[in-house]
Amino acid sequence: MSRDGGSVAGRDQGGGLTSAMVAERIARGEVNDTARRTSRSVLDIVRANVLTRFNAIVGTLCAVILITGPHPALSPAYFASRYRPVSPARRPRSAPI
Repeated sequence: MSRDGGSVAGRDQGGGLTSAMVAERIARGEVNDTARRTSRSVLDIVRANVLTRFNAIVGTLCAVILITGPHPALSPAYFASRYRPVSPARRPRSAPI
C-alpha cells in the first residue's frame, strides 16, 4: 500500500513511477519546477557576509597600521626589555618558614 491508502499497482519493480505515469503527470503540469528563484546567488551570499560593518572597521584599522607602521610598544623587544626576569643573585631573600 502507498501512503495515501491506494494500491501500488501501476508502478515499476523499483518502486518508482512508470514512464507512462511520468508522461501523464507532465501533461497535467504536475512537475517539480519552480518559476521563481528560491535562493540567493553565490555573489549575493559572499557580499552579505564579507561586506559587513565589523569587517569595514577591522579593514580600516589594518590599513592604518600598514600605512603608519606598527607602534613600537607592540614589538616583542619592548616587552623583553621591560619584563626581564630577575637573576637569582639579585632576588630578595625570603624569610624562613
